[in-house]
Amino acid sequence: MRRDSGIALVKVLLLTLVLFAVAAYAARGTRVEVRVAQNDYLGKRASQIAEAGLSRAWRQIEQDLTNGQTLTQEVNGTASFWSAGSSDSTFSGYRFVSFGGGSTDGYHLYVANNSDDSGGSAGDNDKQVLITSIGTISGSQREIQALLVQVPLFGDGLYGKYVASISGGGNSNQSTDSYNSSTDPSHTTYLQHGTIGSNGDINLNGVPVAVHGDVTAAGTASPGNSTVTGTVTSGAPQVAFPPAPSCPFSGYGAQPLNGSISCTSTSGNHTSTCNPLNSSTGTLTGASSQQITLSGGVYCFSSASITGQATITVTGPVTMYLTSTNTATTFGGGGFVNYAQNGNSYAADLQIFSSYDSGGNSSNVGLIVMGGSSLYAAIYAPEATIQMGGGGNNTFSFTGAAVGGAALLNGNVSFLYDEALQNLTGKATELVGWHEVFG
Repeated sequence: MRRDSGIALVKVLLLTLVLFAVAAYAARGTRVEVRVAQNDYLGKRASQIAEAGLSRAWRQIEQDLTNGQTLTQEVNGTASFWSAGSSDSTFSGYRFVSFGGGSTDGYHLYVANNSDDSGGSAGDNDKQVLITSIGTISGSQREIQALLVQVPLFGDGLYGKYVASISGGGNSNQSTDSYNSSTDPSHTTYLQHGTIGSNGDINLNGVPVAVHGDVTAAGTASPGNSTVTGTVTSGAPQVAFPPAPSCPFSGYGAQPLNGSISCTSTSGNHTSTCNPLNSSTGTLTGASSQQITLSGGVYCFSSASITGQATITVTGPVTMYLTSTNTATTFGGGGFVNYAQNGNSYAADLQIFSSYDSGGNSSNVGLIVMGGSSLYAAIYAPEATIQMGGGGNNTFSFTGAAVGGAALLNGNVSFLYDEALQNLTGKATELVGWHEVFG
């Protein structure tokens, strides 16, 4: 009996040891799983911080370019980007920006020339630079890189930062195409690069549109029943557009010693002078049969309202800044009478920059272009909803390029992109080749 009791005790002890071993193994496995989960969590956080750093670097370089700095300055360490954060004690030559609770949590940023640029380490020749961002948090680290590429402000004919749309129309004259005024000022040869682009969606609705070019959307490209001679692309890289430049001088009207404004009004056989500019509000107004003339020069208005049969005649190259962020501009009435050189008009001779902010709302129209039958212009309004064209069966012909927060062509619009506008100053940027660096 005692012998049986001893054997039972041994069995209990052995079983207890086995249970302890199982419990210890399970506890160890749990600790490992917790550690793996924590490492995975920290790794994801580090990746997110690295992405935040990449976005910060992109926006800072974009602002540098807007302020007149160059990519060569970015790679040789003299651009404003290199004042971001503090000197990096962990990674030589980097800039460190704190991001998170720990003293070493944050992102480490570096800009270098891409390896295949003939400019070497200190000079950019191909308008491309490599951004490296390393995110760190609680000892975890992730590194990502992307190539920043400069692209022309008017690299596409029509671009909507948030959406682009062509809709409506009572006939089949809606179309896009391109030419190059530097070699073919009479646009006798069409080049079929009348591309429509957007950082969001592109919608072609209503009467089918003949797009002689590409339809390229970072969101979804929906051509509907329209004809597209090029490629239709969804999920394309986004393009970063700098803000519209501000007025280069104080006050409103013509830049001193550069440009002049005149106005006449005709009623029957009587012609009188008029004053279209409210110097206190900065609004340019034309109504009835007023004829406004702008000589070649630089002009700043808060906004403009051209209605009735009023016209604006441009007698030389004009750059116009519309500075209001909340008062919309309407170029209606009889529209513009473009400046002509040797019988040809050029979109580069009428550059319009608008600071209106539609807040990403395509219904909040900040710039309406619908007057007259034709217009040659380069329009840059990256936060404003631009609406071109109107109703009726008459075709409105636009020649040039336009960038808007939302770019809307309504009614019957013939859009002819001037590829020579790619040479205008001012650059947008895009990130390509985003990837995580391992090892």
